[in-house]
Amino acid sequence: MNAKLKKIEDRINAIPVWKKTTIAFCITLGIDFLSLTASVLLARYMRWLFVDYPNTEILFEWNVSLFVERLWLYGVFIFILLLVFTAKGHYTRRRMPIMLFNEIFLMVLIVGVADFASAYLLQKAFPRLWVALTWGMAPFILLFGRYVSIAILKRMRCWKLPVLFFGDLNGLDIVKNLIRNEQFSGYYLAESFLKTNGKSYLNPKNEYQTVNLRDFGRLKIRHNLRVLICFSKEKEHEQQEVAVEALRHGHQVMLLPSYFQLPIFHSNIEPIFGEHYLLMRMQNALDNWFYKKIKRIFDLIMASILLILTMPILVLAAMWICSVSKGPALFRQKRIGLNGENFPCLKLRTMEVGAHQTLVRWKRNAPDTWAEYEKNNFKLDRDPRLIKGAHFLRKYSIDELPQLLNVVKGDMSMVGPRPLLAREIKSYGVNFENYTRTIPGITGLWQVNGRSHTTFTKRAELDSWYIQNWSVWLDIIITLKTFKIVLLGLGERH
Repeated sequence: MNAKLKKIEDRINAIPVWKKTTIAFCITLGIDFLSLTASVLLARYMRWLFVDYPNTEILFEWNVSLFVERLWLYGVFIFILLLVFTAKGHYTRRRMPIMLFNEIFLMVLIVGVADFASAYLLQKAFPRLWVALTWGMAPFILLFGRYVSIAILKRMRCWKLPVLFFGDLNGLDIVKNLIRNEQFSGYYLAESFLKTNGKSYLNPKNEYQTVNLRDFGRLKIRHNLRVLICFSKEKEHEQQEVAVEALRHGHQVMLLPSYFQLPIFHSNIEPIFGEHYLLMRMQNALDNWFYKKIKRIFDLIMASILLILTMPILVLAAMWICSVSKGPALFRQKRIGLNGENFPCLKLRTMEVGAHQTLVRWKRNAPDTWAEYEKNNFKLDRDPRLIKGAHFLRKYSIDELPQLLNVVKGDMSMVGPRPLLAREIKSYGVNFENYTRTIPGITGLWQVNGRSHTTFTKRAELDSWYIQNWSVWLDIIITLKTFKIVLLGLGERH
């Protein structure tokens, strides 16, 4: 190994990985314990509020022996939960809490059922409301606690873990884009190595090093650093060779293969004993009638609640539109829905009456304006057709509130691909067949991943990915992200 590679090796070994992982483990574990304890005490207080209020003496003295026994049982169940979370890598891997919520929810549900079952089997009296509230609130308090943990670790600069990249230049670009993604935000590239079959040499700008597999394998890395391997699609066959060499020298490996247009969220990987193959089971959840019913129930509940809560805003916005522009407040537009059928998509009108005729004139008489309109996802930065106040209505998505009625009717879903106009079908390309398999939504992956700041091609890819990988948890994640974007006005459309 040459002297320059030895310097890189020393630089990697100087990273305080052990300190970061230890601090992160202790803080996340400790805040999880505090979160579960808070759930127990808050549930006890709420039980007193609902049942024993205003008798303050009974708050922590009610049936003292039962109270102490219950605290002891809670201690056992909390210990079991923390042990399971540790075994599943919740305190060592860098994953965003919302992506772990399904695991957290499931584990807490199992522990809650076990708590009820043990009380019935032992035929012991127990405060049912206290137990139900404790385990009912625990997943959400844990989720909040995880975000608090990340905030603390970021301030202490202990959240991001270093990884070593090995692959080709296109693979490096893929990883750099992924690290900007929230889900991958717990990692940073400590060093990047590009594979060569010739002699190793160093990049003058130090952005990456070009090394052969033999020299890379000879790097002696003291810390438990993972090697992230990613190649462009044309060179993915080289991943196995690199992984084998890295593992042979004691490195931990993360592979990043591409499975474009496959439902990876619903895949199960099974190793075949004695063979060098992996069996991957996949399914599209939206093809299952049971999951379709669950999605419909979710839509009806969410749309009904939001309609009630936002009705005053809807009425005020409609009154404003009528006062600043002649014409109806409500706008109906034909959109493509399930099975390619048209449906009337409802919106508050934010353009002058006759805006469609203006489009026709642009297409015929102003080709430059029309080209910009098409290129910019069928929008203009400063659209002259907008009425006064349209900017505000669009910034906070108030103009889309009437679509809650479309959801109740069944033409739309709360979450799904954005409903297409007939003129957009051609630009949607090969993904259109996928699009017609599901009900379009008010919000979706496109809206929470850049919205109008992304290209139309990217929008089609995001919609297709959502359709392939739908789950209840995915809808919840997108809904929560949508609330954040709408309230902060981050999804502004001009």
